[in-house]
Amino acid sequence: MRTDAHLRRGTALACLLLASGFASAQVPYYNQVPYSGPPQWAYPAAPAQGYGPQFHSPQFYGQPMAYPVQPVYMGPPPGVHPIQLPQAPPGPPGPPTPPPGYAPGPVYEDPGMPQTNYAPPRRPSTKVEVDYILWWLSRSPIHSTLLTRGNAADAMPGALGQPGTAALFGPGGQNYSAASGIRLSFETWEPSEQVFGFSVSGFWLAPQFRRDRFSNDGSNTAAGLYLPFFNPNAASNNAILLAGLFTPGVTSAGTFTATSKVEFWGTDLNGLCNFVRTDCWTIDGIFGVKYLQLDEGLTLETTRVDSDGLFFRTSSEHFGTRNQFVGGTLGGRGEFRWGKWTTSLLSTISIGNNFQNLLIDGQSTRAGGAAAVTGTTPGFVYVQPSNMGRFASNDFSFVSVLQAKAGYQISERLRGLFGYEFTYWTDVLRPGNQIDSTVNLSQNGAFGTGTLSGAARPTVPRIASDFWAHGLTLGLEYRY
Repeated sequence: MRTDAHLRRGTALACLLLASGFASAQVPYYNQVPYSGPPQWAYPAAPAQGYGPQFHSPQFYGQPMAYPVQPVYMGPPPGVHPIQLPQAPPGPPGPPTPPPGYAPGPVYEDPGMPQTNYAPPRRPSTKVEVDYILWWLSRSPIHSTLLTRGNAADAMPGALGQPGTAALFGPGGQNYSAASGIRLSFETWEPSEQVFGFSVSGFWLAPQFRRDRFSNDGSNTAAGLYLPFFNPNAASNNAILLAGLFTPGVTSAGTFTATSKVEFWGTDLNGLCNFVRTDCWTIDGIFGVKYLQLDEGLTLETTRVDSDGLFFRTSSEHFGTRNQFVGGTLGGRGEFRWGKWTTSLLSTISIGNNFQNLLIDGQSTRAGGAAAVTGTTPGFVYVQPSNMGRFASNDFSFVSVLQAKAGYQISERLRGLFGYEFTYWTDVLRPGNQIDSTVNLSQNGAFGTGTLSGAARPTVPRIASDFWAHGLTLGLEYRY
């Protein structure tokens, strides 16, 4: 019985305490006595050393500020009615002095936190780049057969279509070795937002030469050297002897040398417009003007000396071309950054006019008692009065460029670059394509009367072909 009475008393006491606590919670602690004193101000306590990741935000308790710390209003003291909340005194001279010993807590950076709320650091607005370039050029095409090996026993030795005739030079082309050069680039952006900029660049390749030489001392009459052509008046293939059997008992020693030269350079002036820029990506648009110049030459030189000493002949025929492209450029480039490494890709297309120049010239010299004509005369075989001179024309053309690079940030401002580049140029005049192998020798005083009789051949074919250059680049870029 005593135990039940104690249990009933404890339960009643617990209910009474619970009810009194609930009632006191319904009354605001400040709804007691009106307050007329000064406002209560306090400073947030500095966090303990090493307290978690903190950010530059004034909205979290205990976190440091990136500017002078402002006092925090802590609310009215106990006993203040809500309608009598104090106001800060008008026009305070400034925040009160922090209490002695107060110091903002340290700032900690968490590298794993996303940085999407932070703008990427502003990149330097100007850069200068110097590149060493090692490029391979498309071969110089040869449209016609210009040298053959022939057998003196054939009905027309050295002429195309004869059983013992084989082509030695052409058709086909001459390949060049890798060409070294240099490229300089300058780029700058408006310094505020870096949305618009411009760049100027230029490259130059050292001239490349290719020489092919054939010779015969005349002792092997079954493998003589001949210059083949098609005779329009006789409508048949023919050939001119360089080395081999001339007449019974007289042989000729001769040489044939073909020398090609190429020089390639160009410049770009472009405007730039930035579309995307983040910590990792940059995408820019490119628009501007491109200029390219390609100079080429093909020179054919021959010599012939008869064994009886009664005939001597030398000749030189030159075919030179110059292509100058001017056109508008449109394209884009993108760059991806990962740590100190960068990769970039650039692609442009330029459309415009290709101004084409062609020079055809030549002469031959004869001496000896067996020569029908001695001295120097214009032209020889593939150069005649009908195609000799300077010729100019314009042709629509386009140039496409693809460039890929990888870079490594050596220092804050210096970056090393390595890449590959490909340039493709359409409708280009190449010298080997401007040789017409249909020849009317009547207009040449050394072979005929010197007066044209029949078709005016050779002519200027004006055959255009495509040109390409590709290779490696190695350079340094400095930003400031």
